[in-house]
Formats: sequence, structure tokens, C-alpha cells
Amino acid sequence: MGWFQMAMTGAPVLGLVVGGPLIEAFGWRSVFGVLFPMSLVGLTLAIRTSPTTATAAPVPIDVKGALTLATATLGFLLWLQFGGSDGLLTPLPLAPLRSVPVSLVAFVTIERRVEFHTAAPRLLPPAQLHRSADQPSAQPVRVHGQLPDLADHARRGVRRLHGRRRGLILLFRPAASSLTSPVGGKLTGRAGERPMLIVGTAAMVASMLTWVFAALWVDLWLVILGLVLSGLAMGLSSPSYQTAVANAVEPSDLGIANGMGRP
Repeated sequence: MGWFQMAMTGAPVLGLVVGGPLIEAFGWRSVFGVLFPMSLVGLTLAIRTSPTTATAAPVPIDVKGALTLATATLGFLLWLQFGGSDGLLTPLPLAPLRSVPVSLVAFVTIERRVEFHTAAPRLLPPAQLHRSADQPSAQPVRVHGQLPDLADHARRGVRRLHGRRRGLILLFRPAASSLTSPVGGKLTGRAGERPMLIVGTAAMVASMLTWVFAALWVDLWLVILGLVLSGLAMGLSSPSYQTAVANAVEPSDLGIANGMGRP
């Protein structure tokens, strides 16, 4: 898992190195011109290297479960989105937030009533939620290589930089994550998932605090330090998180569990 995470976070490192000069020289549209042939190469390699499996019976989608979960998630995200500008406790952000508890209750009720078989499958069996509770399943917050809103003033300063320099600054987070992922995987095998998740979460909290001070002092170096800490957090904890998810569910539910764990 550590080497897998290294490849997943190492690719954005190359993208940031190449993307900055590419945009500077040819504009942002040139990125899509490069992505298209790369996607074709990836698709061709996937078709040629993916193993052939036996054709399984088609499984219908749990539409009711998906809709109630999507409604709860959307309501919470809209609350954060509108609350960031209008205030979290103002009427507009609170309007979508009211749908969250109702949708979550409906989701749990639906998942408990639906039998887990091919005729009417559950989106996520509740039993897996109880099993996951025994695992360190709290993944640190992902920032996806972007400067957070907590450092808004410093972020404006970064945006004034040229594309090449901005790409190099954003490079710190995926580079730190990529370089430490194999270390995180090795330490997970020795110390277990829970200690490494605690270490990763602590590093993520430290990065957030660093960004707070970066916003207060408008200090670009603190932004960079926060990116490094965030990368360390993900590199050290991601292998533990993925391993914990894999151990918490049945092999047949691994795809669902990984999908639920994605932001």
C-alpha cells in the first residue's frame, strides 16, 4: 500500500513540474491537449494488463440509499460553502443543513431494511459500519495539493506568482506525501494501523495550525511548511487507512468500502 500511494501521489508531482511551464508557454488550454493522449495511453495499458475475470451477474443499484446519502452529503457541503461567506449560523447556510439529519436517518433506515442480495442490494451494509468502528477509520482531511482557505491572504500572494513558481510551491505537498508513503507502509507493518493514523492526524492538525498563522502573518514560508506537514500526514497515514478499510470489510465489499472512503 505504501508503494501504491507513492505512485498515486508521485504522479501529481510530475504534473506540477510540467504543468506550470506548459501553462506559462501555451496557456491553460494546452493542458487538456496533453491529457487526452495520456488518457488514451492509460486506457490502452489498462485493457492490455488488467486480468480477465469471470462475468458476474448484474447487480441493481440501491437508488434510495444513494439518493438519501447524496442528499445528506450535499446539504452538509452547501452549509460549509454558504457559511464560509455568510456565516455558518445565518439562515441561508442553515437551510440545507436541516436536510442532513433527516437524510442520514432515512439512509440508515433504508440500509437496515434492504436485504443484502442481488435482487435488492444495500449501498453499504450496516454491519460493515460496526466492523469499521473497530478499525482506525478516521482518515485525515485531504487538501489535494491546494492552499486552504484558512490561509486566504497568503494564498492571494501565491496566486500573484507566475505559473512555474506557483507549481513549484504546490509541489511540496505531493512530494512529501510520495516520499513518505513507503515509510508509512513499512511503519504500519511494525506498529499497526492505529498508531500511524494518530501520527498522521496530528501532523494534519499541525499543518492546519501552520496555515492559520500563515494567514495572520501573510507568510509564504509558513504556507510551504503547512504543505509539507500535510504531505507528511497523508504519506504516513494513507497506507494505514487503506489497510484498515480492506481489513474491515468482506472482499466482495471492498470496492464499495473504498468508494465510501473517497472524498
